[in-house]
Amino acid sequence: MGRLSGVPDYPFVLIDYPVIPMAIWSKDEIQDLAREVVPAVRARLTS
Repeated sequence: MGRLSGVPDYPFVLIDYPVIPMAIWSKDEIQDLAREVVPAVRARLTS
């Protein structure tokens, strides 16, 4: 995606597949995904 957008070295935070479409996430699923993603996002923003 970064290469296609013209920024090949742009860091992405990836999550495991499969994650169902977000329009049908329960509150528990949102919390689980946040627990997985937030540390990686924080690391990217503060490095």
